[in-house]
Amino acid sequence: MKVFQEFYCGECRGYILVKLNMSLNHVVEVVCPNCDHHHLRNIKDGQIFEQGHGTGAYKEEICPPKSAYSKESRVNTPPRRDGVKIEKPEDVNQRHPAAASMLNERWFEIYGGR
Repeated sequence: MKVFQEFYCGECRGYILVKLNMSLNHVVEVVCPNCDHHHLRNIKDGQIFEQGHGTGAYKEEICPPKSAYSKESRVNTPPRRDGVKIEKPEDVNQRHPAAASMLNERWFEIYGGR
């Protein structure tokens, strides 16, 4: 399942919005489109950890476009080193969490995060 995650780049003091596959346990290296700083993170069981030097054999380099960078947060969260944890739905009526996630992401793509 791919979801949007926002990273804070301390080098240029801006935010990077990227879409990550949270279903895989692997290491991602997000390159800041503004200053080319590399942010190494480890995705494990749907959660992002700053300890990017994980033991996973697979490492994915993500080079988002310049449009993914912003001086202000698009998701209105305080600066984080780790990404937002993907919670499992507790709602019994939500039978298709992947479909709900796709609709939420599409809504975000069209109308933005505000």
